Amino acid sequence: YNGEAFLEAAIESALSQSFKDFELIVVDDCSTDGSWAIIERMRQRDPRIKSFTNETNQGLFANYNRCLSRAEGRYIKPFAQDDILAQDCLKRMFDVLEHDPSVVLVSSARNITDADGTIVETKCTFPGDRKVRGEDVILYNLIVLSNWVGEPSTVMFRAQFSGTGFDTTGFHLGDIDMWFNVLKNGVYYFIAEPLASFRRHCDNATNSNLSGLLFALDAVYLGKKYRQILEAFCESEEHYLLRVAEYAAMQVDHL
Repeated sequence: YNGEAFLEAAIESALSQSFKDFELIVVDDCSTDGSWAIIERMRQRDPRIKSFTNETNQGLFANYNRCLSRAEGRYIKPFAQDDILAQDCLKRMFDVLEHDPSVVLVSSARNITDADGTIVETKCTFPGDRKVRGEDVILYNLIVLSNWVGEPSTVMFRAQFSGTGFDTTGFHLGDIDMWFNVLKNGVYYFIAEPLASFRRHCDNATNSNLSGLLFALDAVYLGKKYRQILEAFCESEEHYLLRVAEYAAMQVDHL
């Protein structure tokens, strides 16, 4: 939605992948800027692009579901309009899923950049490549109240475990909830090389959701949804809510 500032660079990074056998599904969510013109110009250049536009604005996670509903591939690689993929991103993730049937979702380290594309931080959860049980990933993310699996642009998963898609009732954590749903079916694999760059700028959804503390509401929702896992860890609902409140307070201080 209204992604013309970074959209062409994002699409170009997808079309330039060393792995060539993919479809790039672009669903425009009623943009009012020049996004659609960029999409159509690039679609005419590369037949792997399949472009659609919504009749009404759907919002972030509902629009991801529009993409999912049109996907025909064996694997799903979500991708945001303002991010960049490393040239070997698809190949590295595809190879993991192809060669290890126990893995249902793979993600990688990622670079955090500013609006100009300058790297300001690299996030790498583990010092090397690693496999982790899906149930453990869910628990560890709930414990630290963080999505260390990564933003959509850093993730690839098996299409057969897409289920009903992204939960559209939340504001900010719909992606980690999706990862949880996939990871209930198998193993997580982490690639320690940064294969995607996540752009932070004043207009992206992450900044809006952090400043509105909407992530805290989502964290409460996730705690209820995955209460059984937290109870197996012997954490009461009251203690979990206290942790959410403390985490929100730290974010307010940071903001």
